[in-house]
Amino acid sequence: MKKSIIVGAISLAVLGCGADAETVTVFDAECETVLTGERGDVVAKCPVTEQLAAIQTETPNAMFLSVDPATLILDADRVYVNIVDGDCGENTVGYRVLVNNPVFDGEALYAVFKCVEKE
Repeated sequence: MKKSIIVGAISLAVLGCGADAETVTVFDAECETVLTGERGDVVAKCPVTEQLAAIQTETPNAMFLSVDPATLILDADRVYVNIVDGDCGENTVGYRVLVNNPVFDGEALYAVFKCVEKE
């Protein structure tokens, strides 16, 4: 029963049905946070923007962290980004942008990794 409630809550969050969804800016997009991973990383659902679309076409060089692909309900109208505070050292944020038409390798989600210094 407990597992069903948790899975249902995650599904609602991923679908964006939560009224109090938090937002975060990712490059040139205002995004909705949809879940938090076990390592404190966050997955955000972003609109397709010029910059995010360009990043999606790059060669994958990373994977999403602590996110089970089965918990994500992906849609082509959004770009999913795994955000990790301090991922590249102190005062940085790591962004793992899910590639366009993601390829699943077992339980992995391939992404393009970008590291940015905090302002």
